[in-house]
Amino acid sequence: MAWKLTQKMKQWHVLLLALWVLLWLTVQLWPGSFWLEIRQVRVFSAALGEPVRMAVDQTIHRNFYGQQSVRVRKLENDGWLMACSSNTGGQYVTTDMLPADLDLGW
Repeated sequence: MAWKLTQKMKQWHVLLLALWVLLWLTVQLWPGSFWLEIRQVRVFSAALGEPVRMAVDQTIHRNFYGQQSVRVRKLENDGWLMACSSNTGGQYVTTDMLPADLDLGW
């Protein structure tokens, strides 16, 4: 009796593991465009000390929590140098709008 119970427990263990892997793969392979669609990002040239203007064409299809990372580099004689970087996260909501006067500092 104990042997049969042990065998059944092993089967449930394998089934739960398979379901967890299937769920994880579904989430990982789901396209990002299901939640957020970014069609175009334009960053305009700016003089030293002036704000760097941007134009972003995006649609938030569903509410979600997201994280983003931005790195700005500049070309020097020795190659690309890191000018600044930012990492942040937050809630994306379908009713959110970007500011009309959007710049890189935002």
